[in-house]
Amino acid sequence: MKAPTSRPALTRLQRKVLSRLGSYIRKNGRSPSYRELMRLCEVTNVHSISSHLDALQRKGYVTRTPRVSKSIKIVEAA
Repeated sequence: MKAPTSRPALTRLQRKVLSRLGSYIRKNGRSPSYRELMRLCEVTNVHSISSHLDALQRKGYVTRTPRVSKSIKIVEAA
């Protein structure tokens, strides 16, 4: 049997972004744009959201398709 893989811990802000992202997807059936997510997370610039999403992707919590709008998907824990 394969041992469960653990993902790296998230910072407080990364947890906030992931939580708001999940809520938005459940409510709307699609992922938000970066600007929509920026407003949901009360962040003042798009670069900050992009950096948090980069970290979430590196840590295995989300996937994104390059150059495709609203393509953020949450990766379910294994």
